[in-house]
Amino acid sequence: MYHEEANLNSGTLAIGRRLIDGVLERLGADSAWLMAGEAFNRGGRFVLLLLLARAVGAESFGGWVIAIATATILANAGDAGLALIVTRDIAADRTVTRRYLANLITIAPVLALVLFGLLAAMSPLSPPGISPLLLFVIGVSGILESTAYLLLAPLRAHGRSRPEGLLRAFLGTALLIAGGAALFVSQGRTDAIAPMFPLIAAVALALAAFAMVRSFGMIRPQFDAALVRRLFGAALPVFASTIVFFVYFRVDIFLLAYLRGEEATGLYGAAYNFAFGLAFLPLMLGRAVLPRFAACKTAVTLRATYFRSAVITGLLAGGLSILLAVAAPLFLSLYGSGFAGAQTPYLILVVAQGLFFFTHLNYMLIFARGRMRTGWALTLVALAVNLTANFLLIPPMGPSGAALAMVLSEATLLAAQLPIIRSLLGSASDAGTAVAGDQESAARAA
Repeated sequence: MYHEEANLNSGTLAIGRRLIDGVLERLGADSAWLMAGEAFNRGGRFVLLLLLARAVGAESFGGWVIAIATATILANAGDAGLALIVTRDIAADRTVTRRYLANLITIAPVLALVLFGLLAAMSPLSPPGISPLLLFVIGVSGILESTAYLLLAPLRAHGRSRPEGLLRAFLGTALLIAGGAALFVSQGRTDAIAPMFPLIAAVALALAAFAMVRSFGMIRPQFDAALVRRLFGAALPVFASTIVFFVYFRVDIFLLAYLRGEEATGLYGAAYNFAFGLAFLPLMLGRAVLPRFAACKTAVTLRATYFRSAVITGLLAGGLSILLAVAAPLFLSLYGSGFAGAQTPYLILVVAQGLFFFTHLNYMLIFARGRMRTGWALTLVALAVNLTANFLLIPPMGPSGAALAMVLSEATLLAAQLPIIRSLLGSASDAGTAVAGDQESAARAA
């Protein structure tokens, strides 16, 4: 009996290993590590925000929504677009790794100091009723996170995303444990949670620096003016596009605060947190496929890589949308009856997150093939649609209007991307030589 049970367990484990290996083979180990790490990151933050929402109610939750939105923008745009450029260039030519790193560790602290100054100057301009101190403290965590991700960009370019995956898992898990404990000990005083964000982000930055040193050894900081100029020149359109993208993606929160008040912002924030709680899936898939897109030298390999990624994206988007729609009745059970007004915008946002899967994948192809200005222009068009729709729909419809504006702008963005994607998939060799040409020019300038 014991041997039969042992054989059964062994067979079950073997099947499990084959399934896991199959998933890893299709997604790639780098994608799997990033997705798993971000699952813990987003999951921890989702539960913490849920606890906050239940503790303070819809109106007071609006301030936290604004602060978290600001930190998210800083965490993703605080590297000035350099992380994407560094990832792309090193993936195309790994011999430049140490040279890039030597300049990166010189640039990163300067960027962080500039962002600290901007955040300190802008915090007093927060919407009415929103604490400037809360906005600043949570914003600092976004700056520290952006610096950590910038230091990890060379590892991602080498296909070694395990450190970043573990770092993301640490961030979400530590925030949930520390924030939940602070909320419990302080008996619902949410101001006790705020200092946890920059503290944990500082630890994450130290871990990122350790991972970089462990992978590439000690590197002496350098300032190669020619290389830095080229990097910032290439990163500027990415940075502009990222800023416009996050303004486009989060402007609804700020407009709701100004046009409809904190309660509408809190309701929409709860709906957004629930509908986009798994937005890490397209984000992490995009981060993983970008180096692959950049490394493709022919139209055949680029098309094959893109279509494989598109199939996985479609499966994830369709499955998640169905799951979120089925989970709609759980919304009030989780958030409480005070958030009843968030159910309709939640269902509308489920459609928006499905569209986001595809628009983000297309962005990664556009950026990987050197079309930075094209990406910026596309996001600018989407922002114009989003702003117009928000100004028209928020006053009469409140949170539901903001959600509908997101669907309209994402659909417009996808439609505008499609002809560009068709063009890129037919001219991979030209795009690949453009990236190589950038690196050759930088070598001459140096």
